Amino acid sequence: MAYKNIHDCFWTDSKVRKLGKDEKLLLLYLITSPHSHYTGVYYLPKELMRLEAGVDPDKSLTALINKEFVRYDEENLIIWVVNMAKYQMNGKSKQLIQGAIRHVEATESPLAEEFMMYYKELLDTL
Repeated sequence: MAYKNIHDCFWTDSKVRKLGKDEKLLLLYLITSPHSHYTGVYYLPKELMRLEAGVDPDKSLTALINKEFVRYDEENLIIWVVNMAKYQMNGKSKQLIQGAIRHVEATESPLAEEFMMYYKELLDTL
């Protein structure tokens, strides 16, 4: 079991406030799920979202994708919670960053390359 950081501005963030209740629940689930990884890039079939979060992922996930909270690779069943690494890698220790790089590079998905480009500045601190 791993602890996840949820910043106290989560509920007051203007983008989060505009989400519907199922979208908020799914986003919170994606951050705190036992399947999640601190990079925000991890394997997660929609069936697990439906079963564990109790929401319709086709509707709620599409809304989160459209609002740029997440990206989803349908073919490989990989999710990327876009800003998760920013909050989870708060300390930016070398080990944490190296672990993030190893994890994402081992992920077979186009989202891995997108993650590396999005977090280029952070990853270049090594």
